[in-house]
Amino acid sequence: VPRVAKTVYVGGEAGEKFLKSIGLVFELKTSLDPLAPLTVIAPDAVVSPQALWSYVERGGCVFFLGHPQGGVDYFGAKTVLEKNFRGSTTPPGEPEFAGLSASDLRLKTDLDWRTLSPEGMPGLQRLADGMLGLRKQGRGEAVWAQLGPDLLQGDKKELPEYLRFTRWRQCRAISQILANLGATFQADARVFRPQIERISLAGPWAVKMTSELPPVEGKHAD
Repeated sequence: VPRVAKTVYVGGEAGEKFLKSIGLVFELKTSLDPLAPLTVIAPDAVVSPQALWSYVERGGCVFFLGHPQGGVDYFGAKTVLEKNFRGSTTPPGEPEFAGLSASDLRLKTDLDWRTLSPEGMPGLQRLADGMLGLRKQGRGEAVWAQLGPDLLQGDKKELPEYLRFTRWRQCRAISQILANLGATFQADARVFRPQIERISLAGPWAVKMTSELPPVEGKHAD
């Protein structure tokens, strides 16, 4: 997927910190930028639903970070709290979710989890047992991902040790989806535009023995 010219984030400090931790290149805004092809929106963002869907209608792409509270109206998509939820083993086949596997979506234990409700927004595709959602409107689209550290952590200050690998997989899944939508990451330059650093070895060298090696013995001593 070609990289978009600009990715904008609208939301609070928690979402900003998370996006920085996965290396996303973005601009922080307090409102929608009509010139940004891709916008990431956090649950605490203050955005007019009318302005949001007008932005999508004109060709904008929106990615919603996971909402940690069940039963809310998240820009038209409702979330419900499921008890003893183990995640999903059915990654979607849509191109927005290319590269995801069951390992990215399984929780590997029973948890209370917020998933997208099958009721509510017309045209919303509820995917991966409610962990993902997709809605196309006009020339644009909106993607929901009920994934991320905030959902794993719940009310606890620290993430339980046994969920750390699950957290890593979910962060990878969010990065994959954003890359599919055209986002740029800080690590991209090292992969697509590597800089070759050359160090000249000409001239005298300064050498210092840091640890003395024992003398070599045996037939290979010479």
